[in-house]
Amino acid sequence: MKKMYLSPLFVAMFGLTACGGTSSSSTTDAAADGHATHTSTWSYEGWNGPTYWGDLIGHDGTLYPTCGTGTTQSPINLTAADQQALTNITFNYTNNTDTVINNGHTVQVNASDTATSSITVDGKTYKVLQVHFHSPSEHEVDGKLADAEFHIVHQADDDSLAVVGILLNGGASTENAGYASLITQFAETKGHEYSEVNLTSAIDFNDLLPAAGSRATYRYTGSLTTPPCSENVKWHVMTSAIDVTDAQITALKEYFDGNNRPVNAIDKHVLIQDTTAAQ
Repeated sequence: MKKMYLSPLFVAMFGLTACGGTSSSSTTDAAADGHATHTSTWSYEGWNGPTYWGDLIGHDGTLYPTCGTGTTQSPINLTAADQQALTNITFNYTNNTDTVINNGHTVQVNASDTATSSITVDGKTYKVLQVHFHSPSEHEVDGKLADAEFHIVHQADDDSLAVVGILLNGGASTENAGYASLITQFAETKGHEYSEVNLTSAIDFNDLLPAAGSRATYRYTGSLTTPPCSENVKWHVMTSAIDVTDAQITALKEYFDGNNRPVNAIDKHVLIQDTTAAQ
């Protein structure tokens, strides 16, 4: 079964997905400040790549100025963090995934409309919307990229966003079972790009996290990592990376390789590393 994916969340928000997809230009106009302003699909390279996102106009007329003028843009290099004992994130995850889509930017698995998976952090509960990946990672740790990064995207009742970032590195001798199921089902999108298709089996978001006891995080307030680059997104990047096999990384790269926004300069970000014993 397949259906066209027309959710406004897909159009406006991601943002937190990635794009290694094709770019298509239509017109080029001279902006008032002398810079070229393009009506275009954004991409990760060339004249409509990250450097120029702030000058683009989407085909629907959407502007992305925050991509160029924002002061807490993501991703960043996670380094020299202020170490603090913080209250652990409470993970209330179940296997309520529903569909998968290759949206031209990343492969994304969506939670069901009646999503029950959530996190609670700083007294606020955020329900899971979806999970997607970037390869290589978007965040750096002490100046080094991981082989891939998964983002579990959450939204609170007041529409505010929180993202759990999980770094993956190849080199493991044994396949990671949780990610094996996820990556295998990415194949459901082949031949149905830009359409939402049903998963063959549900994904338990717990299986995507580091082992219990290794769930400390880097935390900061940043932004969506693709247009419109909206700010005030709460980021929680796991300090413990997950080891997967080289074959699993290769399988991801068959879909997208290079769908990561370069790190932004740390401007008004406040980066904290949680030192509380993780649950």
